[in-house]
This record gives sequence, structure tokens and C-alpha cells, in this order.
Amino acid sequence: MDFMTTAAIAYVSKDGIEKLLGPTFEYFGIGLKNTIESFNNKAKENLNNIIQKSIVKKGKKLEENGIINPRILKEVVLDGAFCDTNVVQEYYSGILACSRTESGSDEGIYYIDILKGLSSRQLKLHYFIYSKFINENKGKECNLHEEKVIRKFKVSFSMNDIFNNLKLKSINEFDNFTSNDFPALYNAGLISSYSFDTTIEEKDKQFEFSITLLGLSLFLQAVGCEEIFVPKCLNDSKIDEVINKIVPINEL
Repeated sequence: MDFMTTAAIAYVSKDGIEKLLGPTFEYFGIGLKNTIESFNNKAKENLNNIIQKSIVKKGKKLEENGIINPRILKEVVLDGAFCDTNVVQEYYSGILACSRTESGSDEGIYYIDILKGLSSRQLKLHYFIYSKFINENKGKECNLHEEKVIRKFKVSFSMNDIFNNLKLKSINEFDNFTSNDFPALYNAGLISSYSFDTTIEEKDKQFEFSITLLGLSLFLQAVGCEEIFVPKCLNDSKIDEVINKIVPINEL
């Protein structure tokens, strides 16, 4: 029994994988199956996890007509199979779910390229920032497409927040984290600024990040809810759907 069939039986009734992929499943045909069969067991497990998460994120919308763009599926199969951390799998599965549209959107290619340039810890920091942003600002009416508006939104964390939720083990690891991971998100355009006061004691430090439109868009892709993003997104009636799909940071 091939891997795709096994995954469908194990996790979803009524051939959920075929429903997720739509005609794209047949488009790849034996070629896709042979590619997956060539993977080792760990790679197959990783891909299985991504597909399972994507099916869950799509939920009842699997019953609607839709296809996944072949370019997206190729990238998810070839790259996602070698992503063995939960947080990276969340991002790939969200992009896969978002790409299942009536026409088969390939917009996710851009976001996949961003993922390729970031470590799992950097993605976890990104998820941490934007999940807190959404929860703290739900219901606010504002046009996030206006640069002067979006720059006003900042998210803050204490030293304990950083250590406990990102599972840092030492000050040396923390120093590496601030020196590499903060600039990585900034250079990728996922935050517009970051700051912390180096003159106060470590335990009292506060870390502040300014959000960006791109950072928010990538987060909505990760949770599988890109379609709600309109200028007044935070006041959108579907914002609860986003919050309900957010994974607790300690599970990533």
C-alpha cells in the first residue's frame, strides 16, 4: 500500500487526501507516488504530518470544490518532507491549505521561499509575535494597509516570556538568539523594528517588535486563514477563526 493511501486511511475518512489535493492528486499520478516512495521513513512521516495538519486546517471547506496548484504541491513534497520540527510543519501545512482554491492559487510560492531562509527557531519567534498581536488587538478597527497605522502596533515580551516559550537554555544561547534571530526576521521583512534596553538587568528586560503587513500575511498563511485578510482585518467577523486555529506556543 503506497504512502498516500496509508495516510488517508490513517487520518481521514472518505479519502481526505484526494479531497485536499483535488485534481492535482491525479495530475502528479505515479510520479508523485514514486517520489514519496523513494523517501526514508522519517521523511514520509514529516510529509504525513504536514498533510494531516493541512486537512485539519481546511476543515469543512474540504467539501467545497478546489484544487492545489502543482507548483505548491511540488515544493511541499520536496521541501516539507525534510522538515522535522512541528513549527515548520505548521507553516508548510498552512500554505498548502491556503493554496487549495477554486482556481488553484500559487501565491504560496512566495511564502515558501521565505520559509526556506529561516530557521525553525526564527519561525517560532515569528509565530510567537503574531499570535500575541492577534490576541491583543482583536476587534480594533484600522487600515493595516496604511504604513503609518501598522507601524504603531508593537508586541512586547519579558525575558521570562522569551526563555520559557522559546525554550532557551542559557544566556549564551540567548545572546546568539538576539544577535541572529531578531535581525533575520527584520531582514526578511517580517518585523519593521526590534528593541530592548541593554542597560537594565536581564530579568527586567522588555523586548519590543513592530509588526509588518508581510509578517501578518505569513502568519495568516501558517494558520490557514489567509482569506480573511482585508484592510480592517482585526475587526473582521472571522478573526475568531484565526484565534481558534492558533497553536499554543509551547506545542511548537
